[in-house]
Amino acid sequence: MLWTPGSLLALALAASAGLAAPREDVESLVREAEDLAHSEAFAPAAAKLETALRAAERLGDPALTALCLDRMGMVLDFEGDSAAGSERHARALALAREIGDASLEASILASIGAGQFRRSDYGAALASLGEALALQEQIGDDAGRARTLDFIGRVHFKKAAYGQARESYVLALTILDATGDRRWKSIVLEDLGDLDQEQGFYADALAGYEAALRAREEIGDEPGQVYVLHLIGRCYMLQGANREALAWFGRALERAREIGDEPGRAMALYHMGIALYRQGSAGEALARYGEALAIKVRLSDRRQQAWILARMGDANASLKKWEAALARYHRATAIWQEIQDPRGVASGLDKAGLAYYRLGHHAEALAALERSAAILEVGQPAFLAPTLALIGRVHAARGDEARALAYGGRAIGLARALGNEEVLWAVAHRWGSIQRDLGRREEALESLDESLAAIERLRARVVASDEARTGFLEGKQVVYADAIDLLMELGRIEEALELAERARARAFLDLLGGRELAGLATHEPLTLTQIRREVSRRETTLVEYFCSDQRLYVWSVEPDGQIHGSSAPISRRELSRLAERARGARDEARAALRKLHRILIGPVASRLPAGPDRLVTIVPHGPLFLVSFAALLGGDGKYLVDRHTLAYSPAIGVLRYTENKRRGAAEGDSRGLLVVGNPSMPVSPGGRRPLSPLPAAEAEARAIGRLYPAGRVTALTGSRAREETFRELAPGETIIHLATHAVVYDDEPLSSFLALAPSKESGAGWLASERDGLLTVREVFDLDLRASLVTLSACSTGLGLVNGDGVLGLSRAFLYAGTPSVLVSLWRVADPVARFQMERFYRALIETGGDKAAALAGAQRETIARLRAGKIQTPSGRALSEDPLLWAPFILVGEAH
Repeated sequence: MLWTPGSLLALALAASAGLAAPREDVESLVREAEDLAHSEAFAPAAAKLETALRAAERLGDPALTALCLDRMGMVLDFEGDSAAGSERHARALALAREIGDASLEASILASIGAGQFRRSDYGAALASLGEALALQEQIGDDAGRARTLDFIGRVHFKKAAYGQARESYVLALTILDATGDRRWKSIVLEDLGDLDQEQGFYADALAGYEAALRAREEIGDEPGQVYVLHLIGRCYMLQGANREALAWFGRALERAREIGDEPGRAMALYHMGIALYRQGSAGEALARYGEALAIKVRLSDRRQQAWILARMGDANASLKKWEAALARYHRATAIWQEIQDPRGVASGLDKAGLAYYRLGHHAEALAALERSAAILEVGQPAFLAPTLALIGRVHAARGDEARALAYGGRAIGLARALGNEEVLWAVAHRWGSIQRDLGRREEALESLDESLAAIERLRARVVASDEARTGFLEGKQVVYADAIDLLMELGRIEEALELAERARARAFLDLLGGRELAGLATHEPLTLTQIRREVSRRETTLVEYFCSDQRLYVWSVEPDGQIHGSSAPISRRELSRLAERARGARDEARAALRKLHRILIGPVASRLPAGPDRLVTIVPHGPLFLVSFAALLGGDGKYLVDRHTLAYSPAIGVLRYTENKRRGAAEGDSRGLLVVGNPSMPVSPGGRRPLSPLPAAEAEARAIGRLYPAGRVTALTGSRAREETFRELAPGETIIHLATHAVVYDDEPLSSFLALAPSKESGAGWLASERDGLLTVREVFDLDLRASLVTLSACSTGLGLVNGDGVLGLSRAFLYAGTPSVLVSLWRVADPVARFQMERFYRALIETGGDKAAALAGAQRETIARLRAGKIQTPSGRALSEDPLLWAPFILVGEAH
C-alpha cells in the first residue's frame, strides 16, 4: 500500500482522536518507513514511524509497539544518534521478551547488532547477531537466519576475516534459494560482490552485481536497480575504467531522476565525482559533489554528508588548495565524531594527516595519523596497515629511523597477513619508500618488487575491456617509476629497462591475449635477453623512454646488444609543455624542437647509427607519444630525419606481435590496395549537419590509386565509401588508405571515429552502428585485418587518450585488429603538403619493395626540399614555408618493413 500525505494525515488524526487504526495499516506504514530508511530518506522515515508508534500504542499491541520502537532505533542508528537508537532498541527488546515473542526478539537483536556494526563496534555486533542467529535457528526462522547471516558476513568483511565473511554469505544464499526471497538474495549477492571486489576478484564481483541486478529487475525494485547500477559502475572505476564507470553512473542517475529517487541521484552524483577526480577532472568532480551534498542535506543524511565533504577535500588537495582541503577534512571528521562513526573519524584523520605530510607539516601529520591508528587498532587491520605505513613515512622524513622502521615493519606484517592484494601493494610501496628514505636501497627494492608482484596478481583478475586493462595500471605507475629510479640509482640500467618495458607493455599485450595469435607463444613482456634478440634481428638501434613525474629516463639498445641508460631531472609536466609548444607558432616551435632534441637525443646521440638509411626505433612514453621525433632540430640546424630513418612502437614486446602479423600479411592471398577518399559524410554524434566534404582527400586517394595496377586497386569515394562496404572489403586487402575526417575524443577515446559514408537504410541494433558511417575505435578493435599497412591520412589520427602504456586511439585499435604497421598523424595536416607527401611515400614504398620507414623518411626529406624551394603551393598560388607543422605530422607505428 502506498501512503499518500492524505492517508497519513488520516491515520495521525485517528490516533490523536483516540480512534484505533487497523493493525494492517500500521504494519504497512512501518514497511514504508523501512523502505525510506534503506533509501537513506531518514527524516520522512522517522515521521512515519512516530505516527505508526502512536497508532500501535492506541491499539494496545505490544508486539507492534516493539516493532515500531525497533525500527525507530534503526533510523536513529542510520542518522548517527546511537544513544537514542540504543534506548529505542532496549525498550523494544524488553517488550518482545515480556510477551515471549522469540521471532521478534531475534529480529530486534539483529537490529541492535546492525547498529553496533555501523558504529564499528564489531565485537559487540557479532555477539548480538550471534544471539539473534541462535534464536532463529531454534525456532526455524529461515528468513531471519538469512538476513542475520548477511550482517554477520558484513562484520567479518570489515574485520578483514574474508573467509568467514564468504561462508556467511554463501550460507545465506543457500537459505534464500530455498525460501525464494529474491529481494534479500539480491542484497546478499551485492555484499558478496563487494567482498570479491575488495579482494581484487573484479570479474567475479561484476558477475555477482549483474546477477543482483537481474533479481532486482524480476521483482520490479526500481530504487534497488539504481543502487546496483552504481555498484557495477564502481567496480569498473576501481579497475581504472573511469569512462565505463561514468557511463554506468549516468544510467543510474537517469533512472533515479525518472523514478524520483533522491538518494539514488545523490549516490550516482557522488560516484561520478569520484570517477571524474580519478581521471584528473577535479573541478568537474567538485561540481558533482556539490550537487550530491545538497541532496544529502535535504535528506538529513549526515553520514553521507561527511563522506562527500571528505571527497571534496581530496579534489581540493589535487588542485593544491590545501586550506580548502583541510577545512573539508576537518568538517567531515567533526560530523563523524558527532554521529559516533569511528571508521569515518579515522578516514578523516588519515586524509588530513596525508595533506599535512605533503605540506611538510610533520608534527600535525603525526598527531592526526596517530589518532587514526588508535581508532583502527580495534579490529580494522585492512585500514590500519596503510595508516601505520604512512606514520612510518613521516618518521622517516623526520630522520627518526627507529620509529620509521617500527611502524613500517608492523604495517607490512599486517598487510601480508590480510590476504588483500589491494592493501598489500599500497603498503609495500610505502614500506619501500621508508626504506629508501633511510638509505636502505636494496631492501627498498625488495619491497617495491613485492608491491609490483601484488599489482601483477591483481592485474590478472581485471575484466577484459581495453579501458580496464589500461586504466588499472595507470594509478599504479608510480610504483614502476620508483622502482625504475632506484634501479638506475643503483647502476642496474639493464634491469631498469626491463622493468620499463613491463610497465608499458602490459595492457596492450593483455588485450592481444584475447585474440587468436598464430605463432605467438606468450603475451608476457619481454625479458632482457628477448629485448636484445628483437633489436639484433631487426638491425635497428632502439631508443626507449620512460617519464616519471619528476624525471625522464632514456635507454639505447644497439644491434650488438649493448645497452646504455641515463636520466634527466625534467618533469612530465615540462615535457608536456614542450610537446605542445613544438606544435605552435614557428619560432616558438623551433625553440621547443631544439630543446627536445637536447633532452631526448643528446643522451643517446653517440649511440645512434651513422647514415640516414639506418633505422632507429623509438619507444616513447607519456607526452612523448605526441612528439614527431623526425622534426627534432639539432644544433647544426638539421632535423633528426636528415640523419636517421625512424619507426615507433608502444613497446618492444608489441613489435614481436606486429612482426607476426607482417608475416601473416605477406603469406596471405590479399588482393591489393583499398583506398578511401572523401566519403559522403555522416553526421557526427550530437551534430545536426554532415561533416564537411574533403575534395582534396578525394584527389589524394585517386592519385595514390593511379600508382598501382588498376586491377589491384579498389577505390571508394562519395556514396560508394559506405561503412559496411569498407568492413566487407578491408579484411582481404594488403594496403588500406583512408583519406577522410577523423574525430578524436580524449575523454571518450573508444568513441573516436573515422568518417565513412552512411547507408540510407540505417538498420536497427548492431546493424545501425555498422551503417551510421562512424567507424569508431571500439569497432576497429573488432575487425580482423590482414593488411600489411593502414594509412590514416586525416587530421590527428595518432592522438587519443595518452596514458602509461601508449595512446588509446585509432593507432592502437588498428594494431590490435591485425595490422603490423599504421601510418598516423599527430596534428592537423595541410592538404597540398599531405597529397604531395602521400604520393611520394607510396612511390618510395613500391620502389623499396615495402620498406615503410624508409619510404616515409624519403617522402619527408623530399617534402622538406620542395618546401624550401617554394615548390609546394596553396590553391591560391602562395608558396608554403618549410615548417615542421607542414611536413612532420605523420609517424609510422609498428613494423618498419
